[in-house]
Amino acid sequence: MAFDTPKRATSAAGAACSVTYSNTSAKKLRAKGGGIIFSYSADPTGGGITVVAGSLTLLDVDITDGGLGFLPFAGFDIPKDNVDDVVVTLKAPGGTVVGKLNTTFKI
Repeated sequence: MAFDTPKRATSAAGAACSVTYSNTSAKKLRAKGGGIIFSYSADPTGGGITVVAGSLTLLDVDITDGGLGFLPFAGFDIPKDNVDDVVVTLKAPGGTVVGKLNTTFKI
């Protein structure tokens, strides 16, 4: 397995941003490690990160401070018939705060 092309997103002021990993094969969607790098331009009022596969939430954490952060991610292994996409979302920070999201997974 090779690292997938890094995916990046930048939010509008106060808004959420996300990236999507699509399962284009007939096999289960599998990621073996990677990471999520994120930042907020100032302290968010509603910050956080979610990783959601279909209706299954794999990760949901709050972020209370602005600046740079990193979450190593051990990975996931989900049968194809359960989910087609995995969506990583940097939650809306509120106000005029801008968020940036960078992800890399070994798909």
